[in-house]
Amino acid sequence: METTLLPDQLAPIVDNIISGIFVFVIDDSRALIPFYINEGMYRMLGYKYSELDRMLKDVRRVIIPDDMARFEQALDDVLKDDGAVEVEFRTVTGDGNVRWLQVRANLYGKMDGYKLIAGVVFDATDRKEIELELALQAERNSILLESAKEHLLDYNVRTDVLNIKFENSDVFHGEMVIKDFVSGHDFEAVHEEDRGFMREMFSAAMKSKLTDSVEFRSEYLDDDKKCHWYRLTLTSVRGVDGYITRIVGRVVNIDDKKKKEQELEMRADKDSLTGLYNKGTATTLISQAIKKCAENRSAAAMIMVDLDHFKSVNDTFGHSAGDMVIEETGRTLNDTFKGHDIVGRMGGDEFMIFMDDIKGPDDALLIAKKLNLILCRNMQEEAGHVFVTASIGIAMMDETISDFKTLYNLADKALYITKESGRNGRTIICGGEITTYR
Repeated sequence: METTLLPDQLAPIVDNIISGIFVFVIDDSRALIPFYINEGMYRMLGYKYSELDRMLKDVRRVIIPDDMARFEQALDDVLKDDGAVEVEFRTVTGDGNVRWLQVRANLYGKMDGYKLIAGVVFDATDRKEIELELALQAERNSILLESAKEHLLDYNVRTDVLNIKFENSDVFHGEMVIKDFVSGHDFEAVHEEDRGFMREMFSAAMKSKLTDSVEFRSEYLDDDKKCHWYRLTLTSVRGVDGYITRIVGRVVNIDDKKKKEQELEMRADKDSLTGLYNKGTATTLISQAIKKCAENRSAAAMIMVDLDHFKSVNDTFGHSAGDMVIEETGRTLNDTFKGHDIVGRMGGDEFMIFMDDIKGPDDALLIAKKLNLILCRNMQEEAGHVFVTASIGIAMMDETISDFKTLYNLADKALYITKESGRNGRTIICGGEITTYR
């Protein structure tokens, strides 16, 4: 179609528009020749008239090479005459800076048999820089999420639907939607001992605006099927009506950090020489175990072990030899007792064991007999000769015992009886009856 260009009265208005306005002639070789460039184009690109005119004689010279393919594709689309086409590319301004241009163009008409392309140019530099920065941030966040093994969640309070986005998981990909999350599932993916804390936090977040965190265990959020520690941070969001409508949060795998913390705590709770629990920790753990056994009415026993003639070891061979005996005794006890058994060093050459995974007194006597055999040590050097043995006291729990002090006093009494009976033996107190074995 033939066309008429801008009327003279519109030229001043167009020239003063901040954005660029152009008309290019395109010949059969796809060469673009400027026909009209407004004042705004010169100001936007920062070139003098003669400089820009010279450069635009071959418009492709002003386009960053990496963006040329995008430009050529847009030109093909314009020549199809299917309407306006938008394209973004970079150019170099008169002061040497790179600027993003957003061009909207269409096939305008024909003149002397050549096609005319008209359009507008906007400076998109600020917008593109923001977009690129946001993209970089998203990429960094994605890397952090993957390295930290984070999972993002969004809970709709009104529909009771939880949406979870999984990161760095070989089991789950993308997102998972769980319906009736609070009312129907009861936090089944959470370790049973931690479900109460989880329910309490979700309940509080549903009632009022808050941000809170809780640590929990689960074996369902990572692909190795092992139980890991996680930290859940929740934030409740109010809707326009003032009520809580959503709860958003993130779940972070803190298993390595948690295990290191627990290791440090264990070191603080352990005797430095033997690696067994120290007196304070052993007393606390056994007290808790006794309470649980009393509630369940299950069989349990406290065993006190005291090394015979230990003072003679120190006096004859020195304290380093005494430390060696204590260290080896601790290692032997640690290798002997497993599972639920609690083993601690009470101080000096005295040790305490609590067994709650037993059927009755025969189990306690059997292990005590074994200890009498394996804790014997014959020490003979030029400095002298000492035969180290073990005296053992056993107290069995019954329905009358529900606290640490009572059971400890009975075990200590049994140990005293063994010592008074000649040492290197075992005494058991069960239901008021006292029996000594040698």
